[in-house]
Parts: sequence; structure tokens; C-alpha cells
Amino acid sequence: MLKPSVLTVSVFEAALSPATALTHVDETLVSKSAMVDAPEVVSCTVESGDAAEYVQFTVKYLPDGLDIGPFCPAAIDDVGGFWSWDGNNAGLSRIDGAFLKMLRRAGFPVL
Repeated sequence: MLKPSVLTVSVFEAALSPATALTHVDETLVSKSAMVDAPEVVSCTVESGDAAEYVQFTVKYLPDGLDIGPFCPAAIDDVGGFWSWDGNNAGLSRIDGAFLKMLRRAGFPVL
């Protein structure tokens, strides 16, 4: 089994000194199932030379149980992904039978 890819996201807690917080990170807003490890407070020195802290989140590249695709439906009655359409009636469109029929009427070859 492949090791899951991870992304580390850092959010500053204090930018002037450890006693002066400019922002507060609400760790409860990050789903625990999305994280590889518990959030970690890390000390650092910013460009000005002042001490600061930030919260480091290490999250999974893909959440557990996320089914992606199909992006293109196998049959005209199936539902696929989304397409950012910039033609007539521009906008985000679901790739489904109605969208594929609209493409055909617009002159695009659709299998």
C-alpha cells in the first residue's frame, strides 16, 4: 500500500512576540480525520528578528473515504464531474446527458 501524501500548512499565532497574538487559530475548525498528526505549535524568528509562534498542521493529500471521479460519464445517462463552460450559458456545469447534448447542438463532436 502506498504511503499517503501529506501537506504541511503553517498558520502564524503571534508575529511580534509570544505575548502579543495578532491572530488566533481555532484548531477545532480542521477536521481531525484530515490530519496525519496533531497540530503542533512551533517557535521561530521572523524577518525582523522578533520571536513568533505558528501552528503547523500536517494534513492528508486526500481525505479518507473521498471518492473522486468519474470525470466523464460512461453513458449518456450517467453523471460525471464538473466543467467550467465559457460558451453560451457560461458557468460551472455538471457533465451529464443534458450538458453533452448541449455540446453536440453547439457543434462539438461528442462520442
